Amino acid sequence: MVSLGGSPLITSCLFVDNSADRGGAVAGLGLGEMRLEGCVFEGNSATDGGAVLFDYAYACTLTSCTFAANQAPRGAGISVVSCNHGPIVLAGSIFAFGAGGEGFYWDGVGDLTLSCLDIYGNEGGDWVGFIADQADSNGNFAADPLFCAEPGSGEPLTIAAESPCAPDNNPDCGLVGALPVGCTVSGFADPGRAPGGYRLHPGVPNPFNPSTTIGFDLPRPEWIDLRIFDVSGRLVRVLVGGQTMAAGRHQVVWNGQDARGRTAAAGVYFCRLEAGAFSAIARLTMVK
Repeated sequence: MVSLGGSPLITSCLFVDNSADRGGAVAGLGLGEMRLEGCVFEGNSATDGGAVLFDYAYACTLTSCTFAANQAPRGAGISVVSCNHGPIVLAGSIFAFGAGGEGFYWDGVGDLTLSCLDIYGNEGGDWVGFIADQADSNGNFAADPLFCAEPGSGEPLTIAAESPCAPDNNPDCGLVGALPVGCTVSGFADPGRAPGGYRLHPGVPNPFNPSTTIGFDLPRPEWIDLRIFDVSGRLVRVLVGGQTMAAGRHQVVWNGQDARGRTAAAGVYFCRLEAGAFSAIARLTMVK
């Protein structure tokens, strides 16, 4: 979709697997105003602005949208260029797992206001370039949004209850992204009885392709950290990053991807669980 003027309002739309030279799904060009609200952009591609391009635009706003796995050499999710005729405002949105360029590109021209944005796991960088100084202000952050489904699976990109984008976990911003909580990354195998001790279970299946389920037991509510490392000790993915979880038996799925959404190479990996003073490591083998 290309807008060359006027004041279009686009709400609650799904843009999937579109492509164009500039602005894979939506391009706001010229002096028109545009509002995008509650939209999902997934798997779109372009040479500039994989999902959305604002170029020479006036008074555009984008709120409560989700961008996932879009692709462009510049601005995998969105590109904002030459917008010196009016304010550009983006709020309450997710830009995650973009391929090629950074998740959000701005050329530094014009008046840009960003608030409550989660920009995470993009191949060309997250809070980089002219938006780098806004990374930790106005509710902006960089954390795995914990989608309930893998981008490209055809399933809705709702977020897990443990997501930093969920309103209960981010009261200053409320819901970040277009879709609400739709799953949990953990659960009780036996809600009436807590396990007798700490334990990290082997991945199931193991060896695995493309995903494995990692289980662990907590005898009491505990602060936990669950990470995947390669054989060289390099961090591959944070599955649960420093949060308190209830007593019980929990499960987390690793989809075989790194923090940028790229499929990891076949080989041996290690899952490390830290739960309070308890620590354990499990060996995982990914096969092709």
